[in-house]
Amino acid sequence: METFLDTILKALKATANNEQQKTFAAFSISLNNMDVITKLQELYKYCLINGDFKLAEEIKHEINKRQVEITKELAENASRRKEKYGTKQHPI
Repeated sequence: METFLDTILKALKATANNEQQKTFAAFSISLNNMDVITKLQELYKYCLINGDFKLAEEIKHEINKRQVEITKELAENASRRKEKYGTKQHPI
C-alpha cells in the first residue's frame, strides 16, 4: 500500500545530491512511515474488534513492512556516516 507521499519521498532520496539531502530524505521516509504505522495500528484494532481478521492480517503485514523500511533507512544512514567519518562518533 504505497501512498503518493511514499513515492515523492523515495524520489527525493533517489535524486539527493549530497549527504545532507540523503539524510533528510531518509528521516522523512521514516517519519512518514511512523505516522502511517500509527494510523494502521488504529485500523488494525478496529478490524479485530469487528471480527475482520483477514483485513487485520493484511494491515499487520503492512505495519511490519513499514517497520522494516524504517530500520533499513536508519541502517543505510548509519552506514553512510561510518563510511564518511570512520569509526569515530559524529553528532547528527
